[in-house]
Amino acid sequence: MYDTERLTLYEVSQRIQDTIYDRFAESIWVIAEIGEMKEHRTGHCYMELVEKDESKDLPKAKARATIWGSTYRVLKPFFEMATGRKLGAGIKVLVLCEIQYHPVYGLSLNIRDIDPSYTIGDIEKRKQETIQRLMDEGIFDMNKQIPMPMLPKRIAVISSRNAAGFEDFANQLDSNSSGYSIQYHLFETDMQGEKAENTIIDALDSIYRQSASWDIVAIIRGGGSQSDLACFDGYMLASHIAQFPLPIITGIGHEKDTTVADLVANTRLKTPTAAAEFIIGTFFNAEGLLKDIVDEFISATSGLFNESKHTLIKIQNKFTPLVLRKANSINHDIHHRIYSLNEATDRLLLRSNNNLHHKMEFVKTKYNLIQNDSLKHLKTYSTRIEQYTKGLHKAKSDELISLEKMVNALNPKNVLKRGFSITLMNGKVISGITQVQKGDIISSKLTDGEITSRVEDANFTRIMTAN
Repeated sequence: MYDTERLTLYEVSQRIQDTIYDRFAESIWVIAEIGEMKEHRTGHCYMELVEKDESKDLPKAKARATIWGSTYRVLKPFFEMATGRKLGAGIKVLVLCEIQYHPVYGLSLNIRDIDPSYTIGDIEKRKQETIQRLMDEGIFDMNKQIPMPMLPKRIAVISSRNAAGFEDFANQLDSNSSGYSIQYHLFETDMQGEKAENTIIDALDSIYRQSASWDIVAIIRGGGSQSDLACFDGYMLASHIAQFPLPIITGIGHEKDTTVADLVANTRLKTPTAAAEFIIGTFFNAEGLLKDIVDEFISATSGLFNESKHTLIKIQNKFTPLVLRKANSINHDIHHRIYSLNEATDRLLLRSNNNLHHKMEFVKTKYNLIQNDSLKHLKTYSTRIEQYTKGLHKAKSDELISLEKMVNALNPKNVLKRGFSITLMNGKVISGITQVQKGDIISSKLTDGEITSRVEDANFTRIMTAN
């Protein structure tokens, strides 16, 4: 049963270690993706390298790797300067490694060098794959096909509040020399780092939900390292930008590099300031177009006026002689009719004067008779009115005296003089027993003063009235 060789775990580990050292006596170049990466406070860098099955996007190999501090301080800036990307998780690298095996800690790679040219090629390859995917899906040019508004007055800005690029953009819009009124609102996001792509997509989703409130979207950032541009080459962000229903302009702030986000956006500007100038320029162009339209309208109107004036002059020259002849004929006919009318009028006036004289004499006689008769009747009516007025005055005077006596009898002072009193509580008149309770303070006004009392008992007494 135990004829085969028996080894302890340590002995097995030693053989594995010896085999690895014999097989990998020299450093080798290894292609892998950085799965995880941590920088230790001592300056060392610890990684987990992975190789994924591309069909399943699952790891098919993993290994720990270390870059010691003295090496890491040289490799990191060298890699980032050469590639324009930060050394971090998600990047494919070609690294020169020493293969090591420890009986306790297992397999590990000691990274001695890194070839940035491989990573550059892989980044460009992924970028081209993203572009090709967008083209295959038919969405690469969708945002570019949306017409830019003539006056983009309402701008949704995606940026970081603390970014210098946003401040430059805002200052440029607010202080434009033409005094154009341009509204903008910041949708704050991360513009670099692992969270940048997702936060920018979230901002686009927020703008989409209120898209009726905005004319265009501006994605801006300024300054920073080229290594911070990786998020703008991601497929998900580029897909959202390409399919967004509003025109998107980019001012990412790097003149050398064009990201996939720049390529799919409606308009790509180099810097945030250039983006603001582009927006101001649309207003300036619209103003110029409006001036051109006004000038063309004035020119066309002036031409039409001059043409109409010339036509009217021709018509006037043609018809003036005809009008004058017709006017002379009508004038002669009018004079003849006026002469005939004057003669007929004179005859009519003469007959009317004779008739009027006779009628005036008749009216004068009739008027004198009516006047005498009216004077007699007026004198009779005057005497009757005077008698009626005197009788009415006496009756009303007697009525007023009776009313005065009644008012004096009902005067509160006179009522009090007859032994009555007015009872109040808290300044309000008490008209019934139900308005007071035991212990209430009441006051009674008499003709010569006021009495303050406390209610000891309140009994209801029915007052009988005669029918």
